[in-house]
Amino acid sequence: MRQVFGGEALICNINRLCKWEMVTPERYVLLQCFAGLSCEIVFSRKRVADCMEVKLRSLSKSEVRRTKKQVAEELSVTQAQLDILVQRYNIHPFWRAEGGDTPEKKLRLIITNSITMDCRSGNPDPMTEAFLQIAGVFSQLELSMIRARVRSGMENARLKGKRIGRKPIAPEDIPNSFFRYYSRFQTGEINLSELARLTQKSRPTV
Repeated sequence: MRQVFGGEALICNINRLCKWEMVTPERYVLLQCFAGLSCEIVFSRKRVADCMEVKLRSLSKSEVRRTKKQVAEELSVTQAQLDILVQRYNIHPFWRAEGGDTPEKKLRLIITNSITMDCRSGNPDPMTEAFLQIAGVFSQLELSMIRARVRSGMENARLKGKRIGRKPIAPEDIPNSFFRYYSRFQTGEINLSELARLTQKSRPTV
């Protein structure tokens, strides 16, 4: 750069370049010196691929919808710089809103040595639709069998004289602190939470 501009003009040109006040071909020569590129690349009409634009367009076409913050983190830029980039490359903002509704997800299930269920199009093929219906029938059958076993076990326990459910509370099991504050609860002086706190019991227990 000293050979091109000389030592005295170097700082001045760099400052003008940083502020983008230099509109002459000298700017491109400076950029060429900074990047170490040849004149054929700098002054060629062939467009050089912008890696930032390539990555941004790749993210915009991805099936995974990211938030603006996630896109900015992927590109290692701030969210304000991301706004400038999408305007520069004429890319419509493709990220989902922060805290917004979760985008609808499509399922593609691959069962090894079996079928592949692809529901991403919204119109599953007949085989996939039949498999889902059969899976639903067997799931309902399994649930019904579990409920039947539980009812049978409870009935057997009841016939053997075992108690099912919570043990009933006898008057002697109630602590004296409950009777001490219960009258205040009946008159509306304290609420249920305060009664539980004073008796040192949980709300469901009270």
